[in-house]
Amino acid sequence: LESLQNSFPQSEIFCVYGISECAPRVCCLDPDMLLSKMGSVGKPLPATTISVRETNGQQVETGEFGEVFVESRCLMKGYYNDDDATQRVMTEYGFRTGDVGYLDEDGYLFLSGRLDSVFKSGGEKVSCRLIEETIRSHPDFSDWFSDIAVLAGEDHYLGQVPFVYYVSKPGAEGIRQLRQDLKTKLPASHLPSRYLPVADLPRSPSGKLKLAELKAVTNRIG
Repeated sequence: LESLQNSFPQSEIFCVYGISECAPRVCCLDPDMLLSKMGSVGKPLPATTISVRETNGQQVETGEFGEVFVESRCLMKGYYNDDDATQRVMTEYGFRTGDVGYLDEDGYLFLSGRLDSVFKSGGEKVSCRLIEETIRSHPDFSDWFSDIAVLAGEDHYLGQVPFVYYVSKPGAEGIRQLRQDLKTKLPASHLPSRYLPVADLPRSPSGKLKLAELKAVTNRIG
């Protein structure tokens, strides 16, 4: 975003958050707040409210990760011919988006990924997206790696810990340096436990990771 704004200083950049079930926009970040709230998708649009909750519906504290719930006059009534799916997502607190994020002290929403990308490790919440974005922002990332993905892996003591799957570029040996650099950029709870080299990360044409295929690779790695 900073690069985009520097390249087109006369342009107004709007960051928005939308879901198809809500016709389809939920939040928008005013261009005047782009720098001061970098990374946020803004505040809810008119006739829309959001809350961040635990999976049991309990609202979390400001700044704490949880699932994003949406209430809106623009919200759908339900999924066509699928009552079971409708009942799973339409709750007394609004629509369960499956997205994870937090609200800051000013009411701005920051997203951290999907529900399955945030997990608890030793009682602390860990965001796979935060880890991946931190790695991708490393100045040497493009020299060292062709692709990476961060997922929760099983751990005997902590339950789950972050694993990094990576595709190295020919001749590149950046893992040792990356390990050291992440210690100064991530909380201790977010430091990857394992770095697993793979020949390729299976992705769909739209770029989404094919989890089932990656898990099969994981099982072979052991």
